[in-house]
Amino acid sequence: MQNIAAVKTQIPSKGPFVAGATVTAYVLTNGIRNTATAATTATTTVTTGNLGAFEFANLDSGITELEITGNYLNENDNSTATVGTLTSIININGDFSNNINIFTDLEARRIKALMAANSMDFVAAKSAATAAVANLFNLSADDVNLSALDLTDGTNEDNLILLRASAAVANTPDILANLQTAAADMQNNNLNENTAGAQALEDLNSEYGTLNFDQIAANITGLGTSTAIAATALAALNQAPTLTITTSTRRIDEDSGLIPIDIEFGNDGNPPSTDENDITLLADSNFSVVSTNPNRHCD
Repeated sequence: MQNIAAVKTQIPSKGPFVAGATVTAYVLTNGIRNTATAATTATTTVTTGNLGAFEFANLDSGITELEITGNYLNENDNSTATVGTLTSIININGDFSNNINIFTDLEARRIKALMAANSMDFVAAKSAATAAVANLFNLSADDVNLSALDLTDGTNEDNLILLRASAAVANTPDILANLQTAAADMQNNNLNENTAGAQALEDLNSEYGTLNFDQIAANITGLGTSTAIAATALAALNQAPTLTITTSTRRIDEDSGLIPIDIEFGNDGNPPSTDENDITLLADSNFSVVSTNPNRHCD
């Protein structure tokens, strides 16, 4: 391997780590940390600066796990929480930035599980792991770059989703511990398919309802690192989508003498593009419903 890469980060975040945390780079072989490689190439450690920012001047090219350990900021009350550890896995091929956060940590655990247990190559394992995390947290796309997310930047919803999850985990650390266990163990890329994952999701959704978004937004904006966080935008993540119902009636069915009434459901004013959420009611001439056919239209 060749010493070619300078890896930088803006703000690793559990919340944001404070100065003095350590970041270690491990070479991975088939999803396992390579302890057989000489220490100078298998493990390299640097100490973070302000808000956990770090830089490696040179790292070997190839698949590498970055692990940060240290104290971090609790977004909820600006207190310093003691010793958190998060990871991220990258395929080093030149200089680039990497933000370690709770989403990259879950992604990394799933990548390692798929590579070690399922003999999956890195590209396929990363794609599956990223999609699993994106789907779990309702991020914008299955292939979203999790290591580019920055919870101090309120300009896109994925960053806000990361901030909300990070704040919830800061209040109840067991949520992250259970998610981490589930990420390494889950089958079919579904965190709901084991006890730890299901409990973590239940606890996470409950914790969302307790967060003080005004305080969180003020605390993060007060760091002065990026764009202001809007409390209203954070709070909007907890609001259920607006249900849109569209009804239409058609001519009387000649065979049954009944009137088909189609009902379509959509979110936020947008009807679904498929009929999977539609219902067709069959009514008599007095518009009394005679039968219901979900997910099906009468022709």
